[in-house]
Amino acid sequence: MQLISDGKSLNYILVQIQAPFEKETEAFKAGFKTIDEFGFDRIKRAAKKIETENPLFHGDLGFRHFTLKEPSGIALEKIIKFDKHTAFGDNTLMDEFGVPTILTTWLERDGYGLTSDYHSLNLGGYTVYYIDKHLYLINPDLSDNAVAVLLDKYQTEASFNPQNVVIYGYSFGWNELQSLKDSLQTVQAGEKNLRINFEIRY
Repeated sequence: MQLISDGKSLNYILVQIQAPFEKETEAFKAGFKTIDEFGFDRIKRAAKKIETENPLFHGDLGFRHFTLKEPSGIALEKIIKFDKHTAFGDNTLMDEFGVPTILTTWLERDGYGLTSDYHSLNLGGYTVYYIDKHLYLINPDLSDNAVAVLLDKYQTEASFNPQNVVIYGYSFGWNELQSLKDSLQTVQAGEKNLRINFEIRY
């Protein structure tokens, strides 16, 4: 509340353990099984109070929730004994963590932060993720049609200029990667004259 009256706007990260409440506590009786559940509720109530008491305030009162999850023994073994020649089609990490975790990790790595506003783009039934100068291809089953739609987007939309194409190596075979690279070479040679960098990550 004091920050609003001072005209300040702050972003911060709150770390909260997922410790269980004892059954005898008031919080547990109110329906909260863990401390972090109670924390979510407090943030929501605080935001509601700020909105009620400061109707002219139009800032961001929301929050994003990230869970730190320890990888399974199988996932760790595959990371330690990684072999890119046998990696294609191995969905262990995708199944365990999911696309949102992989994408968030990469966005942070590329300097966009944990709360970046990326765009999901539908390329003829295939979903890619786009922000500024980066295009992320994580999902498997990239079709020739999706590549054609992507190529058309590069060639016809003046504001679409991602120069870094980041690819989740587990989801793509050699033929798919080569087809994508060959198709996007035409963008480099076309009117935009973009130098497209391909990076395969695992």
